[in-house]
This record gives sequence, structure tokens and C-alpha cells, in this order.
Amino acid sequence: MSPAPRTRTRPAVSRQSGTDDLVSTEPSTDDLVSNESSTERNRSPMDARFTELLRPFLKHAGPEEIAITAGTDLRRLGVDSMQAIELLFRLEDTFGIELPDEDMNDATFATAGSLWRVVAAQLPDGDAGRVTA
Repeated sequence: MSPAPRTRTRPAVSRQSGTDDLVSTEPSTDDLVSNESSTERNRSPMDARFTELLRPFLKHAGPEEIAITAGTDLRRLGVDSMQAIELLFRLEDTFGIELPDEDMNDATFATAGSLWRVVAAQLPDGDAGRVTA
């Protein structure tokens, strides 16, 4: 039987060639929020209330203010299944909507854009982009 794989307890770093400086090879917060496609960037803008409501749920975003875009990876920034339920209730209360059960899945909570599309589909006509982030 082979030994169990070791887990990494330190951030991954490498030496920058020609120097003694250590450089992190972990993805930065910018990497986690900017993996959107050009198609996602061109969709209707997200409501400012929506992006501000998301911020407290992004526990791995770090202390700096990040730009929440359609491609922001909610799972990698800390939205787990328990937080998704709380986020669901806050979205429904904030926007006065009820999100369909069939849309409550991992794909919906994958990115800010996928979640916004589900929320926007439930808004009365004209409300989906009236206040932009």
C-alpha cells in the first residue's frame, strides 16, 4: 500500500532566476476574479446591490477591495454550500424575488455572472441592469 499523499502547509514559492527573491506561485486575488471570457464581460452589467451583497461572502478575497466581475469565481473566493444558502436568502430578500429550485445548483453559484443571470431572470422587466456595478 502506498503512503498517503502529503498536504502542502506552506504557500508555494520559487526563486526568481538570477536573484535571491522568492516569488509566490499561488494564484493571486486578481487571478481569482479575472477569469472571465469576453462573452461574459459583454453581458448586461450586474446591479451594484448584487455586488455589494456578495462582498461579505468572499472570505478568501483578502483585505483589499476587489472588482467583482461576471467571471469572479465564487467557490475559490470562499462561497461554500452553507454560505450559498445564506446568500440565496439575502438575494431573495434584497431583490424581492424567489429563485427557482431548479436553479439552485453548483453551476449557478460558480461565478458572480452565473448567479447574477439567475437573479436578473427573476427581476421585473427593466430592473436587471438599472443600477450597475
